[in-house]
Amino acid sequence: NNAGHSSLPSSSSSWRHPIRSTNAYFTQLSFIFSGKFLSWIAIVQFSLSGGVMTLMWSIGLPLFKELGIDASRQQLYMTMIISPYALKPFIGVASDLYPIGGYNKRYLALFSIILGLMGCSTLLTLFHSGAAAA
Repeated sequence: NNAGHSSLPSSSSSWRHPIRSTNAYFTQLSFIFSGKFLSWIAIVQFSLSGGVMTLMWSIGLPLFKELGIDASRQQLYMTMIISPYALKPFIGVASDLYPIGGYNKRYLALFSIILGLMGCSTLLTLFHSGAAAA
């Protein structure tokens, strides 16, 4: 008697059922990649991404206190610091949808490096000019 099961999602709409679609995703992933590789990816993601964020948050407060920055400014600066992490998925999708010169990531990575270097140089210049004035 299948009358009570008519509301279950069909295979074409499995995305509506999170457990079934997640299980299917990981099953397909394990057929494509080895368990050793998937374990390595998980370790890298949890340790590097989580470790970098934890380090950044734990170093931020003492650093900003030493520089004499008040709490409201610190929150603003920390939001600006983590904004690249928040925008990372959108940048990834945009680079896949709109390749520049036939390359999905090459020119976007180069632009990001140059933009980051310019930002670091600007902050360094502002910090040193502020320290010299004080």
